[in-house]
Amino acid sequence: RLTAMAEGILRVTRTRRESFLDQSSATVILKSGFEGQLTETDGKVVLAVGDLSAEVSSGAITFRNEAGEVLLREPDRRPYLLEERPVFLSSYDENTRVEEGSSVDGVRAWASPSRTWQDRIAYECRQNFVFDASEGLYGLGSHEEGHGNLRGRSQLLYQHNMKAVVPVLVSTKGWGVLFDMGCLMAFHDDESGSYLWADCADELDWYFFYGDGSYASAMEKYRLLTGETPMLPKYALGYVQSKERYVDAEEMIAVADEYRRRKVPLDVLVLDWQSWPEGQWGWKTFDRSRFPDPAAFIEELHRRDVRFMISIWPSMQGERNADRQEMLANGCMLGNRLIYNAFDPKARALYWKQANEHLFTHGVDAWWCDCTEPFESDWKGMIKPEPFRRAQLNTDEAKRYLDPAKINLYSLYHSQGIYHGQRSVRQDKRVCNLTRSSYAGQHR
Repeated sequence: RLTAMAEGILRVTRTRRESFLDQSSATVILKSGFEGQLTETDGKVVLAVGDLSAEVSSGAITFRNEAGEVLLREPDRRPYLLEERPVFLSSYDENTRVEEGSSVDGVRAWASPSRTWQDRIAYECRQNFVFDASEGLYGLGSHEEGHGNLRGRSQLLYQHNMKAVVPVLVSTKGWGVLFDMGCLMAFHDDESGSYLWADCADELDWYFFYGDGSYASAMEKYRLLTGETPMLPKYALGYVQSKERYVDAEEMIAVADEYRRRKVPLDVLVLDWQSWPEGQWGWKTFDRSRFPDPAAFIEELHRRDVRFMISIWPSMQGERNADRQEMLANGCMLGNRLIYNAFDPKARALYWKQANEHLFTHGVDAWWCDCTEPFESDWKGMIKPEPFRRAQLNTDEAKRYLDPAKINLYSLYHSQGIYHGQRSVRQDKRVCNLTRSSYAGQHR
């Protein structure tokens, strides 16, 4: 199915079912309804949306600009592949055995499901492409390998402390593609071919966008798809100071004073992990032995023209952790009873209520949403696991508690809850959230 979305934007959806699914996107806010120009000649169908057109011949798509130049095309032979895969979900009850531990990346918990069942049939997908020899490809997020141009490279797309997924690919020819699937994916442009592989998708779903050939115009189209980026507060453009870690209010005030004494610009001080009482990981409240008067402490920073950012976590540990107990009582935790269910609107609202009552009302300016890929850190042993093994460890653990078609989306929903929560109580204060993982559409 080719759908005209807007001038310069086309959607490609593929399935092996009798009909397409009617489900909303977590990423794309642009609704269909644009009237493209459809023509059919000599067995070829062409759908044009302004200066962009897509020609379909024998099932393969070729995208062209106004001058008729090929922007991107699929190979004539096997432009895509869809193979049916069963999707299994799990449930957990009060008798579920939970094992807790910790790593250099914080507290962790592991649970075995009480029941697992087949929920539906989805697809393992492969979308094949033919790129020009001279064009460069960029995007797909932030990854520790440090690749710029992705030509001749492969890239695994899953959320990790060292990886942040943005499933958008842009070309030096001026086009862009947004892959609207929330599962484990991999991009390849190497000896194995040029394609995007998706582990578990209910449909193969992606958007092609193109403006006037410039990068800026392509980003205008992308912004139409996912929404405009809210303006950051001005202080976020200045120097943000963080370390592992400031221990108490007295230390942070002293650091702010020293910056001012030396006349070194400072705009934000970050309180990294363990602001909470000892042994109550992720409790969204200050340890009063180290921060006896949070509001007064933050006001002291503000008097020095320094803003305050705090690290908050989706994990909640400890029987005395009031946030955790409230989440459990309202059925808002995932199966390991450590991580809250950010996919649930009720859970997001409760998470914000806790953050607001115990942090934001004291004057907190900004958030660092830490550990937003909260299931596995894979930092065990002396030998760093190989890339394929790291992907397996992390995604298998995420699939214990989440739908495999959505494992990359946790951070998106978590950030959404923080943004809408803060805007619901303060319209006059811009939201600043440095989430550890990212995703397309997360800025809104």
